[in-house]
Amino acid sequence: MLRMRGAVAVSFLFLGCYFVVCAEFPVAVTASLIADVRAHLYSGCVYILHSYFGYDKELAAVWSAAAGLLNIGVLHVQHLIYEGYDSCPSPLYVVLNRDLLILSEVSAAGKFSGARWLVFLHSVSELSLLDVPFDCEFLAAQWDGEVARLNDVYRISPRVSLQVRYFGDWSLSSRRNWPSVGLYRRRTSLDGHVIRTVILEDETYVSLDRMDNEVVLGGYIGHIWSELETEMNFKSNFCKSIDGGTGSEKNGTWDGMVGMLVRDEAEVGASSFLMTVKRMEVVDYTYSIDEAGTNVYIKRPKEYSLSWNVPMAPFSFWLWFCVMVAMGLLSLILPLACNIQRHHGNRNERAFGFRDSWLCTLGIFCQQGHNETPRSCAGRVVYLTSHMCAIVLLAGYAGNYISYLSAGRPLVMPFTSLSEMLDDGSYRLGVIAKSAQLNFFDKATDSLFKEVYEKLILPDIHNLPSDYVDAFKRVCESKYAFMSSANVMRRFTANLSCSVIALPRATIPGVIAMTTAKKFPYLGLINHK
Repeated sequence: MLRMRGAVAVSFLFLGCYFVVCAEFPVAVTASLIADVRAHLYSGCVYILHSYFGYDKELAAVWSAAAGLLNIGVLHVQHLIYEGYDSCPSPLYVVLNRDLLILSEVSAAGKFSGARWLVFLHSVSELSLLDVPFDCEFLAAQWDGEVARLNDVYRISPRVSLQVRYFGDWSLSSRRNWPSVGLYRRRTSLDGHVIRTVILEDETYVSLDRMDNEVVLGGYIGHIWSELETEMNFKSNFCKSIDGGTGSEKNGTWDGMVGMLVRDEAEVGASSFLMTVKRMEVVDYTYSIDEAGTNVYIKRPKEYSLSWNVPMAPFSFWLWFCVMVAMGLLSLILPLACNIQRHHGNRNERAFGFRDSWLCTLGIFCQQGHNETPRSCAGRVVYLTSHMCAIVLLAGYAGNYISYLSAGRPLVMPFTSLSEMLDDGSYRLGVIAKSAQLNFFDKATDSLFKEVYEKLILPDIHNLPSDYVDAFKRVCESKYAFMSSANVMRRFTANLSCSVIALPRATIPGVIAMTTAKKFPYLGLINHK
């Protein structure tokens, strides 16, 4: 195996890889075309795939010519199929025409999906029996002695004939004029292909309706899926969840819609799936659709905590301190101002002592009347200042006090977190059967979640609610806590016989999305749309 110039030639064929296959072109043409394709696809490195062992003169000539233009290495196809490489992002693979059987080996191993190829051929018909997935960028080049014609080749499905689309021309004497748009800007239609779609009606994101004898999805995700059908030009063959669940794992076996995807009973789950690490091991997700943090809901308590210091609550300690200081200063300033007026000849002014001044100021701040009013201008200014301060404080205090009593009264919560719920011991915790929330606990590694499962969920494991109506009915009628997203809870609030409240310290963040089977060829187009 030849060495890569400046780097070791190791990588693997996964999503985002680039492949090139070369026919009997002149060596210089082959090397230049490889360099241009690599630059156009922004590939990090290039490998020549082969199926021979030992030294190969023709292979060495191509590598030597290309090595003068770019970093390039050589890789045996068996290493690619059985071992895989990940040392270089987005590698570009080159296969010579004499090694076209390599394509059949790679196809049989399922390594085409998500990759990009460039094939140098005498005729595209040589690929007529090859299954090139929709998400594989496969460029076939034909050489006429002066110009290489590049065609984009793929199949919408294995049962559909090979699609051949003109990509562009290339020659040594002219600049390349290839499309600058990406793969999913060129491949936009599935030409009426039927996708097997499993759904679960949850009255929030998905509902199933009939219109003109056709099944139509409603709800938020339902509308998204309907738009995708129009934009991508495909049809859906709908089926419902086989057991009414989204999917949870038990003893290595998946149930619900996830299990149907794993068993190839469906290709897409057009419902709300909470993203979890376990599920990502067996299915793929579309881009996230909505945030769906999971909360624990209980029946709203009717008791409120009202302590003896409630009348002091509207103002902070430092604000009360400032009020007392202001009253003290005004009580000092009033007799001082009146006595100065008397000293300067205003004998009509009443003589205020500190005790009388304090009682007068206290009466003003308590909104009480008084029978003596200063006759001097200075004394009346102090009076007016006291009244203005009292009015402003009264308005602020009254508003804050009413708000505190109506909205700020703290509820007497039986517990605020899962750990406190365990200590309380009088509640059961419920989740929807065969849901991701169940796997939060039965597959947990965290000691708290394990204990919650064993003590609060497992004793009632065979009687978990099958839907949200049943779940919230239990919350209202007994000491029952239920895990749900806020979006779902809001959907059922209007029809509940009680008010519910979320535990403030028992929230698990999360997002929801649709799911597809692993290596689903149209996932990239769905995400692009």
